[in-house]
This record gives sequence, C-alpha cells and structure tokens, in this order.
Amino acid sequence: MLRRLVYDEVVQQTGCRQGGSPVKNSFKIIRLAEWVAMFEEIGLDEAKRMRWHKLFEARHPDAHQGFMEWLGISPEDIARYRAQCLAEST
Repeated sequence: MLRRLVYDEVVQQTGCRQGGSPVKNSFKIIRLAEWVAMFEEIGLDEAKRMRWHKLFEARHPDAHQGFMEWLGISPEDIARYRAQCLAEST
C-alpha cells in the first residue's frame, strides 16, 4: 500500500509511469535495520519509536500495515507490533 502511495506521488510529481520509464526501478527498499538506525540517529529511542508506531496505527492502520510490509517485516511480527500498539493504547 505504501509503495502504491509513493508511486502515485512520483507519477504526480514527474508525470512518469512504469513500463520503461525511470520510475519502474527507481526506489530502493529500505529494510527495518536501516530504518531503525535512522530513527536512532535522530534520537528516537525504543520508547519513542513505540509511541510513533502507536500514533501511526491509530491514525492510519492500513498505511501502517503497508509500511511495515515495505520494510520486509514478517506477517507474524507485523501482527505482534499492531497488537502491541492496540494493547498499549487502551
């Protein structure tokens, strides 16, 4: 889902579409470890990252799911993250 949102934004900004265009393979998939490293670099510790996940889950649950899939997180771990977000927000 997130990949589709990013693709739509690129198409809107550039007018390029897949099928021989520069858009087709222009996105590198960032894995979880790279994302966490960036969060840590800007000062987001584990507690702040969980707060971010809870906010993402509360406001945009489908996009949160898609984002975690984009990061290559397993379905089991995604379910665990989402359950933890819901349990801690109540």
